[in-house]
Amino acid sequence: MSGETVTVACKLPNGLHLELQGRGRVTVRGNAYPVAVVPGSFKMPQIEATYALTPGVDAEFWEAWLEQNREMEFVKKGFIFAHDKQVNSIAHAREMEKEKTGLEPLDPDAPSPGLEKFSA
Repeated sequence: MSGETVTVACKLPNGLHLELQGRGRVTVRGNAYPVAVVPGSFKMPQIEATYALTPGVDAEFWEAWLEQNREMEFVKKGFIFAHDKQVNSIAHAREMEKEKTGLEPLDPDAPSPGLEKFSA
């Protein structure tokens, strides 16, 4: 499997640093949009169906990280996953688009249960 890569799809706003002892760190992009950044200082990730895509992640690294972290709630719920072909990561993201992480921005037009929209 050496030399093969995957495209990681991540629905967590800030992304993640995937770390393996002795194998380094891979940064996976998140789907948050920065506020008040200097133009040109931030390169937006490719977003597909609410997931940020990080292509070119070493497949062996990904599999080892996944094995170590498969019991993490965000992994079990499908908020991070990878496929060997980017088109498959995009298709999977589209299937999962409506799933909520609980980290989404508040929607003033659709308040959370138990809250009411403020009106002055």
